[in-house]
Order: sequence, then C-alpha cells, then structure tokens
Amino acid sequence: MHYVCCDIHGQYDLYMELLRQIDLQPEDTLYVLGDVIDRGPDSIGILKDMMERDNVEMFTGNHEMMMLDYLGVGGDKSSWFYGNNGGQITHSQYMALPWKEQALILRYLKHAWIQKYITVDGTDYALHHSYFLPRRKGENVRYCEESGQADVFKAVWYSPYRMWEYAGPSEYDDGYVHLIGHVPVQNFHKERPPLYNDVLGDRLINLDGGCALLYFGYQGGLYCMSLEKDGSGERKEFWIPGQAR
Repeated sequence: MHYVCCDIHGQYDLYMELLRQIDLQPEDTLYVLGDVIDRGPDSIGILKDMMERDNVEMFTGNHEMMMLDYLGVGGDKSSWFYGNNGGQITHSQYMALPWKEQALILRYLKHAWIQKYITVDGTDYALHHSYFLPRRKGENVRYCEESGQADVFKAVWYSPYRMWEYAGPSEYDDGYVHLIGHVPVQNFHKERPPLYNDVLGDRLINLDGGCALLYFGYQGGLYCMSLEKDGSGERKEFWIPGQAR
C-alpha cells in the first residue's frame, strides 16, 4: 500500500497514531509531503522516527527549507524565526542534540524529495509539498539535486490556494494527479481534507489537515490517504483530529 500525508508540524502524538491506524508494513510506503517541523511540540522526534524507517519518504516543505536556510545550506536566514513560523521550537530541540545527530538530521533534510512521480494502479501521481519545478516536470528531484534556490522557493511556497505566491490551477493540468499540502483546508471552511480543486477536481487534491492551526488555538488534525482504491473506486482515508493548545 501507498499512503500520503503532509504538514504534521511537530505533532508527534498524531503522527504516531497515524502509524498505528495505517498499520504500516515493511512492504508499504508512507510519503510525507513536507512541513514535518515547527509550531508543534516535537518536530525532532518525528524526524528521528522517520529517519529510522526505510519505507517513510520525506519531502521538502517551506518549513524545512527555512530550517536549511538558517543552518547555512541555502540563502535567507531570517524567515525561520519570523512571525508565527514557529522555528524557535524546532531550533531549540535541534541545538540540544549531540553534533553527530544534528549532522544526520541535516543530511536527511538535504536528501528529502522536492518532487516525485509514481504510478499506482494505473494512475500517475505527482507528489510535492505545494508547487513543483516546471523545467524538471516528470523528474524525481531531491533538495540536494536542485541548485536553483529561487525555483525551490517557488516549489515549496507557491500554491493555488494562496493569493500571494500564487500558482494557478491550470499549471497543474498536465495528466498527473497532484497531491499537495501547505495550506490547511480549514481556510476554505472545510472540517477536514481532502479538498478537491474547483477546476481540476480530483487531479489536484489538498491533504493539509491543519496541524499548524493547533498552534494558533484552532481545530485541525492529521489526514492521510491511500493511493490504492477499493472495489468501489474510493481511496482509504484516515483522520486524526488534534487538540488546540
């Protein structure tokens, strides 16, 4: 089985409950589409667990890019701690680790996917945090394999659900089913994912259940979806609501 979730934002307990519910087996794969870190209580705990699992694949989100930038891998060092981005929590946990563990986490983040294309049961999927690399469409690309920081910035920040840093739905109309996160579906008056695009329907699906909203005192949770469909043509869904702080 193939499962996809995103935007865990440090909610370790929700992540562990998701693993329990999907009963992840060695032959299964869980794709985590970025923004594992920040705002929630234990981002580093989630990363360390993911690093131990060969069948959990990490993607770069805008929060991972901000962390890498701050630690000197990329460019701008100011955004991780800016406003409500929540980098201070992750940073304090990271700095408390022995330097060897810090190095392993940094290497893991640098090797996360920006985008990956897979086919499951005859359906072609494009997996990425929010946008993608247009000039490398169809390629599987890791963070460390892309030198254009401006292009990476667009890939993890631009969205059809943001008025600023906007990418129109037509850019996703390319024959793939795009699975993304980055913007909680609760921003569109939904209680939980998935959010199907008004134009592209189930070829552009937002899976962000709003774990980030818990940090601000609102309701949200962690959503996960299988890529395999059952006999009625439905993908299996998992919803783990969180507790607002």
